[in-house]
Amino acid sequence: MQFPDEVAQHKQAVWSCLQEGHIREAFERVDQLPPDLRVVLRPYVTHVSGAKTAAGTAAVTVDLIHTLLDGREIVVAGQVQLDGEFHGLHAPMGVPIMVNPQGWSRVVPLTLWSEELELLIRQTNQLLTNLSLWKMER
Repeated sequence: MQFPDEVAQHKQAVWSCLQEGHIREAFERVDQLPPDLRVVLRPYVTHVSGAKTAAGTAAVTVDLIHTLLDGREIVVAGQVQLDGEFHGLHAPMGVPIMVNPQGWSRVVPLTLWSEELELLIRQTNQLLTNLSLWKMER
């Protein structure tokens, strides 16, 4: 079975748990998975279940603002329109970017495994297809 298929299969299983309100069971299912699947699915379960706090998000936001007010740069995950700066992709994508008090300055390189890059390219192509279809429908 290919990695994307494994992710989809386990995502459906934890989604079923979450729909039934069995949040603890969803986390336990993810905790029993191999590390490569866990790293993908744990943030999904955390996000969908609401098992995060507004205080945590606020604290990170305050830290970011302090850094910028001090005039320093920081790397953050941000959605930007890529023009080939990240693995040759040309699409709106969430990537690591350098942010400073004037805005974002550049995409930060990130080494990906070949399997990760293949999946990213496939998902980017799907995104571009979906955007194109959406524009045609309008």
